[in-house]
Amino acid sequence: CNHMTVWYNPPAEDMARMAVHFGENVTLEVLGFGGAEAATGQKSRAALVLASSPSGLGALTINQWPHVTLESDEPPYSPVYSNCLFERIMSASGANVTREISTENKYMHRVLGVTFAGHATWNGQLPSPYENPTAEWPGGGPACRSAQYEASAGFFTTLASKMTLHATFCRNSAWDRSEYACKA
Repeated sequence: CNHMTVWYNPPAEDMARMAVHFGENVTLEVLGFGGAEAATGQKSRAALVLASSPSGLGALTINQWPHVTLESDEPPYSPVYSNCLFERIMSASGANVTREISTENKYMHRVLGVTFAGHATWNGQLPSPYENPTAEWPGGGPACRSAQYEASAGFFTTLASKMTLHATFCRNSAWDRSEYACKA
């Protein structure tokens, strides 16, 4: 995948507020990498990111776990699974997650960091059946609310040094994949 979903299907008034920023540059700081591999061999890998928002938007994402999908397989481990991957990892690992919450919308936030009881890496079992304890979160996606995932091996590694990605803020339908440009 080559994108980060900021808000899937936002209300019209929120889309209008964001639209004036289409084409602006956004910086994504990679906080760490996570993944899972099921006994069937299906796997998913994603980068958890801290995104800077275009001016005037406050916290950037409504997605509970802002990420860039790096690798995915067939359903249920398709790209949308990345929305559940981090919830499963953080729940199983007991990680401490630090967030900045927007004053405008309690679901608009930025993940600032993840720690694992003094360790930079977590490896362990993601249990099954898995039921999302934060299913009411609107950015979690339907896959987190309904799909049952088999037990799988999971991992998360925080980065010791900063990795920065540069992106363009754009609506999916306005993104020109051939020119890597927002045609808003």
